[in-house]
Amino acid sequence: MMRHPFALFQRRYALLSIRSKLMLSFMLVICAAALLISAWYSLRTTRYVQADRERNFVELMNQTQISVDNIVSAAEDAGKSIVLNQTLEDIMLYSDAEHYTLSEQLDDYAYLSKYINTANVNDSIHSVRLYFAIDSIYTRERQNLYHASDAKKKVWYERALFVGGAPVWSHSGGEISCARAIVRYDLAQSDCGFIEIVLNQDKLRQALKNVITTTHGSICLVDDFGAALMPLGADPGFGALVEANLATIPESDALSVLSGQGDELAVRRRLTNGWSIVASLPYTAIRAEIRAMSLDILYICLGAILVAAVFVTLLTGHLVRRIQRIAAFMSSVDIHSEEYTREGTGDELAVVETSFNDMLRATRESIHKEQEAIRLKKEADLDVLQEQINPHFLYNCLDSINWLAIEHNATEISTMTTLLSRFFRLGLSRGDQIVRLQDELTHVKLYVEIIKMRFDGQLHVSFDVESGVESLYTLKFILQPLVENAIVHGISGRPSQEGNVCVHARREGDALMLTVEDDGAGMSAARLNELRRALETGSRSTGFGLHNVSQRIRLHFGEIYQLQIISELDVGTTVMLHLPAEVQPKLEV
Repeated sequence: MMRHPFALFQRRYALLSIRSKLMLSFMLVICAAALLISAWYSLRTTRYVQADRERNFVELMNQTQISVDNIVSAAEDAGKSIVLNQTLEDIMLYSDAEHYTLSEQLDDYAYLSKYINTANVNDSIHSVRLYFAIDSIYTRERQNLYHASDAKKKVWYERALFVGGAPVWSHSGGEISCARAIVRYDLAQSDCGFIEIVLNQDKLRQALKNVITTTHGSICLVDDFGAALMPLGADPGFGALVEANLATIPESDALSVLSGQGDELAVRRRLTNGWSIVASLPYTAIRAEIRAMSLDILYICLGAILVAAVFVTLLTGHLVRRIQRIAAFMSSVDIHSEEYTREGTGDELAVVETSFNDMLRATRESIHKEQEAIRLKKEADLDVLQEQINPHFLYNCLDSINWLAIEHNATEISTMTTLLSRFFRLGLSRGDQIVRLQDELTHVKLYVEIIKMRFDGQLHVSFDVESGVESLYTLKFILQPLVENAIVHGISGRPSQEGNVCVHARREGDALMLTVEDDGAGMSAARLNELRRALETGSRSTGFGLHNVSQRIRLHFGEIYQLQIISELDVGTTVMLHLPAEVQPKLEV
């Protein structure tokens, strides 16, 4: 029969120690209170902060709209003042080139320069450009004063002619400008003059930045054709996003979700020149602010928990001190020593101490058995790696091949067989795993003499051995597999099968450095990385030779001593061994 959960809890609660009951009750009450407070505060804060930030965002957009409209109005007012200035209009539309004396042109130029300098005082305007119906000395300036034919190159030209004297806004070449044609009905259309007011984009950009600085969103201008200009903010693709979803963003205070951007809301405002500004409000920033506020209340709750914990600790001082003593011993105990904690009498803590001591004994016994198993495995692995070849069988076969070669006068075969026999006798005799480096180098040289007979003088092997290192001890069969790999995979991998292999041996402090390098085919970066990973994991995908050497080094000397490979395709390969400099044979464990 299934017990009621509350009844089961009561039964188990009654079996707890007093300290456990106090601590459990304390944690339940505090955690429940913290959970309720955090939940209530989070809900309240989320609603308040979200509504407040949306209101602020709309208000910022209103202010930005006003600022941008002021910049736009400044440009349009500058153009209007030129139109209303009869002197300027007369100069710009003057068409009697035959009677336009040089003195008159110079006087007009002085007047125009003074007027333009006055107009540029407004920091919303970058520059004022005037396009004249007549060719004169000042229209060749091409900074502020141009001939009307230059206006034909501007994107606003056709629209300015079409709308008459109304302002036309456009953007081209990184500039935003307001242009208008000066038309006089007694002149032909081709004799029109033009005014172009170029905005100060730094001033415009600063006005737009007021929104994104506060909200961490994005903003851009949108012209009357729907093209996004001057995108600013955290999202580099905001301009393209606005162009794709402009139709879904109403020109009002209402916030709309950007298509494909569920965490961003957008607001659009129309400017007096027919353009718009569109800005986004990312909810990620609002959530970050809410999280920060939630953390504040969490810290308060944690502080209350800490004060209560101190109070409970003081009330249960004796129990706490005993627990601290046991805990300190548990954290600092040496698993390999025979030290045990002092066992008390009678209460729950005494049971803990006794159980912990029993666990220590069992753990230490288990570790001892595991270490013994590892030692036996190492011995077995080394024996398997060392005894992969039956020497007696090889000797008998090689002697038979040698005598058969002598009978048939096959001198090269006999020589190679003799060298091979010496090679195996040196390598497999006595079964020692630790040999002098001199014997290992002799072993390699025998192998080289054998393999050279195949390459017909195209293989060059050299030895660079530091004086004195020959007497050091190292693992048997540690260099030959590396030299074999260099020849088989490096030199043989080249089309010419010609190359050089060099064996280096030197001592660096307490380390013996052995290096085998070749100028063979090398390997690609992908293959090199694959090979390194296989050696690190102990995978046999590297081939028997490298796997054998790597595993034997780790088994015999430890994980700090490893095999390293450097290779570059069509350049060559270098294999480095970092080993301890043994001055006497290491006793087998």
